[in-house]
Amino acid sequence: MKRIPYSDTSVTIGRSIEQVRELLFKYGAEGVNFNEDMNGSFNITFFYNKMVVSLRFNINGYISAIKNNQPRRRQRMTDEANKIKAAKIMYRHAFGYLKTTLEAVDFGLLSFESAFMSHFQAPSGMTLGEILVPKLQEFSDGRLLLTEKTK
Repeated sequence: MKRIPYSDTSVTIGRSIEQVRELLFKYGAEGVNFNEDMNGSFNITFFYNKMVVSLRFNINGYISAIKNNQPRRRQRMTDEANKIKAAKIMYRHAFGYLKTTLEAVDFGLLSFESAFMSHFQAPSGMTLGEILVPKLQEFSDGRLLLTEKTK
């Protein structure tokens, strides 16, 4: 069975959320929100330099991996237990991702804008990544031109 990173974490969801909040404020976030819905989607939204940055995660892939990695002989975990374990894993991944990315920005390896561009939220609520990723092939083929706005 393939090991799921962070699957053995003892860090609670609440502690992970607090660590994400502390990390974002340490690096200059002006506000942080955490949201989840009943379909397994989680959002971490923060405000930085008048920009809204929205990181969207879905735990359904984690839930499938957890179910597939459970030994057949052992009693299977309930769906609720799988969901809680998946959320714990997702928040540890989110913390690790943000910590590594913000450290890279802090050390000048990347600009903040480069690191988080696909997560910038448009007034419509969609992220730049949700808008542009489906159009990447058109852009690569030269069929979609992005032009600079002139003054």
